[in-house]
Amino acid sequence: MNNKKVRQLIQELFKISNQLEEELPGRGLMPAGQQLGNLGELLIADCFGLELTPPMQKAIDAHTADGTKVQIKTTTSRGVGIPLGHQRPADDIYLLAGLLNANGTCDVIFNGPMVLAWDIRQATPKSGGVAFVSKGPLERLAREIPPELQLKPIGVD
Repeated sequence: MNNKKVRQLIQELFKISNQLEEELPGRGLMPAGQQLGNLGELLIADCFGLELTPPMQKAIDAHTADGTKVQIKTTTSRGVGIPLGHQRPADDIYLLAGLLNANGTCDVIFNGPMVLAWDIRQATPKSGGVAFVSKGPLERLAREIPPELQLKPIGVD
Protein backbone atom coordinates (compact mmCIF):
# COMPACT_ATOMS: atom_id res chain seq x y z
CA MET A 1 0.00 0.00 0.00
CA ASN A 2 1.29 3.45 -0.90
CA ASN A 3 0.56 5.32 2.35
CA LYS A 4 1.26 8.75 0.88
CA LYS A 5 -1.16 8.09 -2.00
CA VAL A 6 -3.85 6.78 0.42
CA ARG A 7 -3.55 9.92 2.60
CA GLN A 8 -3.84 12.07 -0.52
CA LEU A 9 -6.93 10.19 -1.76
CA ILE A 10 -8.61 10.50 1.66
CA GLN A 11 -8.00 14.26 1.62
CA GLU A 12 -9.46 14.44 -1.90
CA LEU A 13 -12.51 12.44 -0.77
CA PHE A 14 -13.13 14.94 2.03
CA LYS A 15 -12.59 17.88 -0.31
CA ILE A 16 -15.20 16.49 -2.73
CA SER A 17 -17.56 15.68 0.16
CA ASN A 18 -17.26 19.25 1.45
CA GLN A 19 -18.02 20.59 -2.03
CA LEU A 20 -21.08 18.34 -2.30
CA GLU A 21 -22.30 19.52 1.10
CA GLU A 22 -21.94 23.15 -0.04
CA GLU A 23 -24.05 22.40 -3.11
CA LEU A 24 -26.59 20.22 -1.27
CA PRO A 25 -26.84 21.53 2.32
CA GLY A 26 -28.29 19.17 4.89
CA ARG A 27 -27.79 16.00 2.82
CA GLY A 28 -25.09 14.53 5.07
CA LEU A 29 -22.59 13.74 2.35
CA MET A 30 -19.47 13.47 4.53
CA PRO A 31 -18.06 9.99 5.18
CA ALA A 32 -19.82 8.34 8.12
CA GLY A 33 -20.35 4.98 9.78
CA GLN A 34 -18.18 2.09 8.65
CA GLN A 35 -16.51 4.17 5.92
CA LEU A 36 -15.48 6.79 8.50
CA GLY A 37 -14.08 4.09 10.77
CA ASN A 38 -12.14 2.47 7.94
CA LEU A 39 -10.64 5.80 6.87
CA GLY A 40 -9.62 6.55 10.45
CA GLU A 41 -8.02 3.11 10.79
CA LEU A 42 -5.90 3.72 7.68
CA LEU A 43 -4.71 7.15 8.80
CA ILE A 44 -3.97 6.16 12.41
CA ALA A 45 -2.29 2.89 11.44
CA ASP A 46 -0.05 4.85 9.07
CA CYS A 47 0.83 7.41 11.77
CA PHE A 48 1.78 4.70 14.29
CA GLY A 49 3.30 2.17 11.88
CA LEU A 50 0.65 -0.43 12.75
CA GLU A 51 -0.14 -3.63 10.89
CA LEU A 52 -3.89 -3.69 10.22
CA THR A 53 -5.74 -6.94 10.83
CA PRO A 54 -8.00 -8.31 8.09
CA PRO A 55 -11.24 -6.30 7.78
CA MET A 56 -14.11 -7.00 10.21
CA GLN A 57 -11.94 -8.58 12.94
CA LYS A 58 -13.71 -8.49 16.26
CA ALA A 59 -12.18 -6.19 18.93
CA ILE A 60 -8.73 -5.78 17.35
CA ASP A 61 -7.98 -3.51 14.38
CA ALA A 62 -4.19 -3.61 14.34
CA HIS A 63 -0.97 -4.72 16.01
CA THR A 64 2.26 -2.89 16.75
CA ALA A 65 5.59 -4.33 15.57
CA ASP A 66 5.98 -6.01 18.98
CA GLY A 67 2.48 -7.56 18.81
CA THR A 68 0.57 -5.12 21.03
CA LYS A 69 -3.15 -5.30 20.23
CA VAL A 70 -4.77 -2.04 19.15
CA GLN A 71 -8.40 -1.02 18.77
CA ILE A 72 -8.90 2.07 16.57
CA LYS A 73 -12.01 4.22 16.84
CA THR A 74 -12.83 7.31 14.82
CA THR A 75 -15.25 10.20 15.19
CA THR A 76 -15.70 13.65 13.64
CA SER A 77 -16.29 17.11 15.05
CA ARG A 78 -20.01 16.34 14.71
CA GLY A 79 -19.73 13.10 16.69
CA VAL A 80 -20.34 13.06 20.41
CA GLY A 81 -18.07 10.19 21.39
CA ILE A 82 -16.61 6.76 20.82
CA PRO A 83 -18.35 3.35 21.05
CA LEU A 84 -16.33 0.88 23.14
CA GLY A 85 -18.14 -2.41 22.58
CA HIS A 86 -20.34 -4.73 24.60
CA GLN A 87 -17.91 -5.96 27.23
CA ARG A 88 -14.86 -4.82 29.16
CA PRO A 89 -11.74 -5.06 26.99
CA ALA A 90 -8.74 -7.15 27.99
CA ASP A 91 -6.03 -5.29 29.90
CA ASP A 92 -3.54 -5.69 27.05
CA ILE A 93 -5.56 -3.84 24.38
CA TYR A 94 -4.67 -0.27 23.52
CA LEU A 95 -7.15 2.29 22.21
CA LEU A 96 -6.22 4.88 19.62
CA ALA A 97 -9.21 7.20 19.15
CA GLY A 98 -9.03 9.70 16.33
CA LEU A 99 -10.90 12.80 15.33
CA LEU A 100 -11.20 12.77 11.52
CA ASN A 101 -11.12 16.37 10.34
CA ALA A 102 -13.09 17.85 7.44
CA ASN A 103 -9.85 18.19 5.45
CA GLY A 104 -9.19 14.42 5.62
CA THR A 105 -6.52 14.53 8.32
CA CYS A 106 -6.82 12.77 11.66
CA ASP A 107 -5.88 13.92 15.18
CA VAL A 108 -5.44 11.33 17.93
CA ILE A 109 -7.62 12.28 20.90
CA PHE A 110 -6.89 9.21 23.05
CA ASN A 111 -3.83 6.98 23.21
CA GLY A 112 -3.61 4.46 26.02
CA PRO A 113 -4.95 1.27 27.57
CA MET A 114 -8.55 0.77 26.48
CA VAL A 115 -9.64 -0.26 29.99
CA LEU A 116 -9.03 3.32 31.13
CA ALA A 117 -11.62 4.54 28.62
CA TRP A 118 -13.94 1.70 29.63
CA ASP A 119 -13.78 2.88 33.25
CA ILE A 120 -15.35 6.25 32.31
CA ARG A 121 -18.00 4.90 29.91
CA GLN A 122 -21.59 6.13 30.04
CA ALA A 123 -24.69 4.01 30.40
CA THR A 124 -26.32 3.75 26.98
CA PRO A 125 -29.56 1.80 27.35
CA LYS A 126 -30.78 2.69 23.83
CA SER A 127 -27.64 1.51 22.04
CA GLY A 128 -28.17 -2.23 22.28
CA GLY A 129 -25.73 -2.50 25.17
CA VAL A 130 -22.74 -0.92 23.44
CA ALA A 131 -20.65 1.04 25.94
CA PHE A 132 -19.92 4.60 24.91
CA VAL A 133 -17.58 7.36 26.08
CA SER A 134 -18.14 11.04 25.31
CA LYS A 135 -15.36 13.01 23.62
CA GLY A 136 -14.93 15.54 26.44
CA PRO A 137 -14.28 13.06 29.26
CA LEU A 138 -12.14 10.94 26.92
CA GLU A 139 -9.95 13.91 25.97
CA ARG A 140 -9.58 14.92 29.65
CA LEU A 141 -8.54 11.37 30.54
CA ALA A 142 -6.08 11.30 27.63
CA ARG A 143 -4.21 14.28 29.09
CA GLU A 144 -3.59 12.27 32.29
CA ILE A 145 -2.06 9.20 30.63
CA PRO A 146 1.71 9.12 31.16
CA PRO A 147 3.89 8.78 28.04
CA GLU A 148 5.09 5.32 29.06
CA LEU A 149 1.49 4.05 28.75
CA GLN A 150 1.05 5.52 25.26
CA LEU A 151 1.92 4.05 21.88
CA LYS A 152 4.58 6.03 20.02
CA PRO A 153 3.88 7.47 16.59
CA ILE A 154 6.56 6.55 14.07
CA GLY A 155 9.36 9.06 13.93
CA VAL A 156 8.86 10.07 17.60
CA ASP A 157 11.26 8.84 20.31
